[in-house]
Amino acid sequence: QQAALKALLETIKPSVLALPDAVVKRMPPRPDGYDMTRELFPRYTGMTFDVLSPAVVAATHTLANIFQPERAARLVEQHALDPALPGLGDVIERVGAAMVGAQPAGSYEAEIARVVERVAAEQLMTLAASADMPQVRAVATYYLQQAKNQLDRSAGSGDVAAAAHAGLLARDIARFLENPEAFRRA
Repeated sequence: QQAALKALLETIKPSVLALPDAVVKRMPPRPDGYDMTRELFPRYTGMTFDVLSPAVVAATHTLANIFQPERAARLVEQHALDPALPGLGDVIERVGAAMVGAQPAGSYEAEIARVVERVAAEQLMTLAASADMPQVRAVATYYLQQAKNQLDRSAGSGDVAAAAHAGLLARDIARFLENPEAFRRA
C-alpha cells in the first residue's frame, strides 16, 4: 500500500506534470468554428492551449481515486483493525507532504503546484461532504481545518501569486467548513 501511494504521488509532482517547452511551443490555437470534444482538455484561456489544464485533469484523476469514499472507509477500518497499516489520516498527511515537498523549478511548475493543491483541497472537501462513513467525514474535515489554518498563516507571505492562492483557498475551505452540504454530491 505504501509503495502504491508513493507511485501515485509521483504522478502529481509539478516536474512530472509540466509540459516540455518544445511541446508547448508547438501547440497552435484551436481553429475557430470547431466545437469542444471530450478529447480536448477544458481550458481557462479561450482558444489558446491551456498549459495548466492537463495538470488539473491528471491531478484530479489521481486524487479523486485516492480520496474515493469507499477506499477512505476501508482505510479507517483497516487502521482500526491493525494500527500498523495506514489509516485515512496517514494517507491525507502523505498527500499533503508530497505537495509541500514538491520544490517547483520555476514559475510554471509553481503554478502547477498551486493547481494541484487546489485539486487536492477540492477532492478532500468532496470526501468530507459526501462520504457515507461519519469517521471519514470527520477525518477529512479535521485535515481541511488544519489546511485552512496553515493557508491563513501563509496568505500574507511569499510572492503575490502564492499569497493570493493561499488566501483564496483558505476562504474557500472556510466556506466549505461553514456549509459542507453545499458541496455534497448528488
